[in-house]
Amino acid sequence: MSRLHCVLGFDERWPLHCLEAAEKAGLRVDKIISYVPSDEDPCAKPKRDSALAHLRWFLEGKGIELEVLGFKAEPKELLGIIAGMSARIKKGDVLCLGGGMRFLNLALFAAGLARDPEEYDNIYVYLEPEGRPTKGNLLKLSDFGMVILLLHKYHPLRRAVIYALEKLGEAGPSDVLRVIKEDLRDADLDVSKQRVYQVLKDFVEDGIVESRNGKYILKKEVLKRSDPFRELGLDGDV
Repeated sequence: MSRLHCVLGFDERWPLHCLEAAEKAGLRVDKIISYVPSDEDPCAKPKRDSALAHLRWFLEGKGIELEVLGFKAEPKELLGIIAGMSARIKKGDVLCLGGGMRFLNLALFAAGLARDPEEYDNIYVYLEPEGRPTKGNLLKLSDFGMVILLLHKYHPLRRAVIYALEKLGEAGPSDVLRVIKEDLRDADLDVSKQRVYQVLKDFVEDGIVESRNGKYILKKEVLKRSDPFRELGLDGDV
């Protein structure tokens, strides 16, 4: 069984969209955990209570429990909020990121990343573009969680090369250099075509990038593995 973790704002449609996506993916949801600020503006409380009432009405008779947890949405409380949310996340759960308090959504995303990376393949994230409810996607945390951990280990120029390859799909050193100079001009990187080529060559040797007819393609399936550091033989700053 799976549980949905969501931050409820003034609109109950976010968790309902998330629930629909989870069920379409074959997940059996038996509980929704809704996080709300415990110290919100009294003027906002009636709107949130209305959203909760609508959500309870929709769930009635569906065998899905609704638990509402309040957190004090203050920056100094962030660490405790992340720890509390992370402790509640289990394998098979879905993190519904959208709607509601941005502060608590940030905490929920960080709480997912704080879980053991070995669990990333069994934790899901629902993302929905602003104002486009039919374009929501249910992703595995491993689709980007391990990439975040890997980028943490990388030199800034290597992060920039990954960004460029992700944007271009496949590209030669000149195109990668152009994107870095155009999009990351404020990053203060010591970059040249020769340095970009060397990074691409290193990535090919590491198995992160494929070289094909002078073009380079990011091998995303490698970056999604539960422990790319061990599988790629990487250790420390690279």
